Amino acid sequence: MNKFYVSMAVFSLISSLTYGMDEKQKSGYFAGIDLGSSSFSYGDSVSLSTGGSSYSSYPTSVFDFTPLTQTAFTYGLKGGYQLYVTPKQGFRIGGHISMGSYIRQAKDTSAMKGKTSSATDMEKKANYFGLRYGVDVDYLYDFYNTNRDSIGLSFGLGYELANYIAGKTTITDGTSIITYKNSLFGNGAYLNLGAHYYLNHNQFEFGVKIPFNVFGFFTSYVASGEEKQSIPSTSSMPIEGYQTANLVVSTTVNFSYTYRF
Repeated sequence: MNKFYVSMAVFSLISSLTYGMDEKQKSGYFAGIDLGSSSFSYGDSVSLSTGGSSYSSYPTSVFDFTPLTQTAFTYGLKGGYQLYVTPKQGFRIGGHISMGSYIRQAKDTSAMKGKTSSATDMEKKANYFGLRYGVDVDYLYDFYNTNRDSIGLSFGLGYELANYIAGKTTITDGTSIITYKNSLFGNGAYLNLGAHYYLNHNQFEFGVKIPFNVFGFFTSYVASGEEKQSIPSTSSMPIEGYQTANLVVSTTVNFSYTYRF
């Protein structure tokens, strides 16, 4: 009797994997939300030239951000169309837009020692609002398929553009403040890997975007880096200078929910 139940269970499993949702049920337009976490490296260089400023005696390196990896959390929308050619194999083309803040900040007391009567913290913060949008083309393979749900993997390529707008960098030692404002631009291609779960028309996906750094993925330079700008300060003379910046996004992890129409 036990053998009979085991045989029936095996037969049911094989049947569900073979005769689940067909290609028509899995094909269609989809749209939904996308949440992500991106690792990024930000660095910049600041050049000052003025007389009478309390900053004029500081070494240039005091104001620079050497590249350092940080994490940014993003949110956005995604949508597209998927076409299954068999119950288990299909293709997908989709687009996405994601938003989030890319922030780096630091304090340094060692650079201030000997420059003021009492050592204070040199504080610096860079903040950019990132808009990233792109297109993905993926191959889909579902290794588990029943009449109501399905589990599978995806593999493909994508290309993304990015605008890091309303950028603001501030530097202060507690008495004077320097402010730079700029925007950055980047673009690049990436490898797209993911795992998905379908429950009727509901689709859940966990994905990873791995950029091809050889193409300079999201390497961005401040457009105003070629222009000098006046910077208000507490001294009688305004500070003049310019900034160059570089923001590079590496691996991005995404979780998305979409509804298939």
